[in-house]
Amino acid sequence: MSIKNLEQLTPKELAVFNLLTTGLLYKEIALELGVSIDTIKKHCKNIYPKLGVRNRTEATILTTKASNVTIK
Repeated sequence: MSIKNLEQLTPKELAVFNLLTTGLLYKEIALELGVSIDTIKKHCKNIYPKLGVRNRTEATILTTKASNVTIK
């Protein structure tokens, strides 16, 4: 995953994505952000194609891989 992919996310989507990759459930993210679970699901449906993933697991794996990259 590149920075460019993350730049495609809206500020709300980025907030959801950051919480999603910490392992929180949709319900917990909704409580944290003060929105409904349906709103979180809608954000995730928008986030996944922008990042080229199909689900939260793939998104988390991409984030983990991206954070482990070292620049020499």
